[in-house]
This record gives sequence, structure tokens and C-alpha cells, in this order.
Amino acid sequence: MTLDRRLATARLVLRPLTLDDLDALFAIGKDPEVVRYTGRPPEASIDDTRTRHERIATSLDDGSGIRWGIVRDGEVVGTAGIFRWDPKHQQAQLGYDLARAHWGQGLMTEALGAVLDDAFVRFELHRVDAHVDPDNVASTRVLAKLGFVAEGRTRESFRFPDGHFGDTLVYGLLRGDWR
Repeated sequence: MTLDRRLATARLVLRPLTLDDLDALFAIGKDPEVVRYTGRPPEASIDDTRTRHERIATSLDDGSGIRWGIVRDGEVVGTAGIFRWDPKHQQAQLGYDLARAHWGQGLMTEALGAVLDDAFVRFELHRVDAHVDPDNVASTRVLAKLGFVAEGRTRESFRFPDGHFGDTLVYGLLRGDWR
């Protein structure tokens, strides 16, 4: 899997993340509200962010995922991509985050539209899943706007950093249902 091009929307550019983006990624990753439903604690230092950046680079290298930086007006304001890519079954899972200052503006719906276009066309995926905390209402709204179908709930299937278990809502989108 290669991240050899940029994706563009009306307001955004999605591009490969670089080490120059660490400060912007740290600002996003240290915000407890941004990471509240991700299963990872807020990043305590730029070293935590560097480790996350390395995981993103490794997933690209080993072909298990791809993650773009979401850029608005020259600033990285979030990330979006696919992971747990399974070429045999032509499916992957969607992942994303967005700086709180940019919530509620339709940016994530716009960015994920570009990611899904790429997933279904260039990577020829048949299915994309999204796993969401039931309390993450904003995320479920974004998925509904994109055409994802709620397929079920897995009980206590997700362990949070503090040790408690939470349920997960599973959403799916098939290539034939996309646009």
C-alpha cells in the first residue's frame, strides 16, 4: 500500500504525515476530548506523538493501513484513514480524529468522503467498517451522513486505558452502497 498522492476536497487537502507535523499532531492527541473514545490516553509528550507517528508509518510500510493528515488552510487539523486492511476479503476499518476547534463544521464528513472514494476505487475494497463508542454521537452522525449502516453492538468489547470495558457499535459500508 502506498501513500503516493494527495486527496483534495473543496476545503481540505489530505496528505502524508511527516515529522514536521508532530507539533500539530501533539496538539490534537493531547486533548482529552479528542481521544475520549479512541481507547488511548491523551498524549503526555511529543515522544508519545512520535511513537504514534511511527505506528502510522509502520502500518503503511507493512500494508495494514494508510492514514492521511487532514490539512485546512495549511494546518494539520486531524487525521483519517483505513487500518486493519485485509486484501483477501477486500475490507478495512475506518479511523479518524479532528482537533476540537474544527468540530461541527462538516470537515470530517468531507475528509472521510475522500478517504472512502480512495478505499473503494484505488484499493478496490468491498467493505469498510467503523467501530464507535455508543456515547460518541458526533461520530455516529458522520457515519450516517456517509451512508454507513448500523449493524450491531458488541458488548464490553473495548477496553479503555483506565481498565473499564465498553460496548462498541459496528457500522458497515459496502462499495455498492457508496455514492
